[in-house]
Amino acid sequence: MLNESLLARRVAQKAGTQFFARRSNFNFGVSLSIMTASGSHNGAPQVENPMSRLREYEPWTKEQFFAWQQGEDDRYELVGGFPMKMMTGASRRHDRIVIKIIAALERRLAGSPCESFTADGSVETYPGQIRRPDVGIDCGPTGPDDFKAKSPTVVFEVLSPTTRDFDRIRKLEEYKHVPTLRHIVIVEPKFVGVIHVARASAEAAWQTEITNDMDHVLALTGAGIELPLAEIYAGVELSEPPKT
Repeated sequence: MLNESLLARRVAQKAGTQFFARRSNFNFGVSLSIMTASGSHNGAPQVENPMSRLREYEPWTKEQFFAWQQGEDDRYELVGGFPMKMMTGASRRHDRIVIKIIAALERRLAGSPCESFTADGSVETYPGQIRRPDVGIDCGPTGPDDFKAKSPTVVFEVLSPTTRDFDRIRKLEEYKHVPTLRHIVIVEPKFVGVIHVARASAEAAWQTEITNDMDHVLALTGAGIELPLAEIYAGVELSEPPKT
């Protein structure tokens, strides 16, 4: 069985020490080990119970999270009830591909009930779990002050060195639980390489296609459009795909 100190540390790591410090104005690591001189009994210093601190941090609702996020400069996701800061410092190549995807979608979705969104928007993968894909398409009724896609239909994730395994495995599985989602597109930024996971309906099985062909056209039928890979990679300096 985990002792309370170890459990406290694991919860702190999950939630992010920056979050705890901002909310409580105390050093979480120090507070776990410090022996308080006040409240001693018979001259013996009392050890602060870390679980009393943990009880102050109940998992957030998505409404609490979005209200808090508005006051933050960095982007966060809501994972397991706690805000997790997203990685920053994406490469110029990564950024250019994201911009090209957005530009291509905007041209094709003009006059459509569907709208594209960036990582400032979000998708609820599990109840209360908020993820921010690099790009997405929302085909639900949207409002100007919405923070979450109403009917996310397509999501794009452009891989980066720090998140590539997570994006390809865990995040992919989370997206598959979104009832309205029809297309999950994972884009390799260093060479032409796309994984397109799609289904025809919420009841249908997911089908996967993998391509390294620049002439390939993604059929995003859930949003009623097609997207050539040549537009995604146009003007981006690329390497040859690895030999398999």
